[in-house]
Amino acid sequence: MDLAMTIFMAVIITAAFALIGAGVQRITLFIFPIDPITVLCTIALSMLIIYDLYMHPIWIMPQIDSIWYVPVMIGYFLGYYLNGLTRYTLVVYVDVAGRYMQGKPVVVYNHGLGRGNTWKYGEMQKVCMAEQTWTGLAKRWFLGIHHEIDTHGVPWEDDWRTSFKYPGFPDFMRKSKVVETWEIKQRPINYGQKWDKRTGKYRPRFVITQYYSDVRIAHSDQVPRVRLLKNQDALDLANISIDKLQRRVMDLEYDKTTFSQVMMAETLGQVFDNTPMAKVQQTTRDRLRRQKMRADTPVAEADE
Repeated sequence: MDLAMTIFMAVIITAAFALIGAGVQRITLFIFPIDPITVLCTIALSMLIIYDLYMHPIWIMPQIDSIWYVPVMIGYFLGYYLNGLTRYTLVVYVDVAGRYMQGKPVVVYNHGLGRGNTWKYGEMQKVCMAEQTWTGLAKRWFLGIHHEIDTHGVPWEDDWRTSFKYPGFPDFMRKSKVVETWEIKQRPINYGQKWDKRTGKYRPRFVITQYYSDVRIAHSDQVPRVRLLKNQDALDLANISIDKLQRRVMDLEYDKTTFSQVMMAETLGQVFDNTPMAKVQQTTRDRLRRQKMRADTPVAEADE
């Protein structure tokens, strides 16, 4: 094989395995290639290289030139890494009181409802975080347990931009999410039932821990503390929002008072209609109406 054909084949192999690496990253949602699929493939590839270099005279197996493993590894890890760079969100934690800021890459995805979720079926998809561990991946794949992010009704959107410049590196700019608190909690998930002879009751066959994040997002609607760093007019905007909310509360209280008065009048009217005095008055009115009708009947016949 000439040099041109060798380079062409190396490029094709690199591109093909770059697509494979990107596909594995989309499935595992790992930022770095440390997932079990990549580790197992790396071990298998290393064994093939060792066989090709040292054990080929011993084992009867088709031999592959070791040079072709280089584009395989370069393409796979390059596709994995480049695709991972587009998948994560830079979550920036800002502690105004402690004058502390921390950035952390987090892979966030939307997940439909399944086993292990606390929300009811039929609701919208939930925002989840991909844990970068083999245990979290196994829970997500085989048990349907996802690391949910509870934002207390606030939509998850990358509404900030951060830029960092380190010596010797180009300017790094990325969309990010600024949070004021991020607390990881856990809750037990019961699977199956098993009869306990000692207690005479069913108990869970096994219990698995589900982790979830309680997050307070720094967004404009809440006028968070971190906005004081971003906008010097935050206090004025907060006071305007408070005035609007107070006026809205007064309007609601007025509407509530008017509605209560109307309901009270209707309720009292219904109650009065069922009292004995009301029934006596109604009976008297009916009797007088019948007497008037009998009195008016002869007069009408005389006129004819």
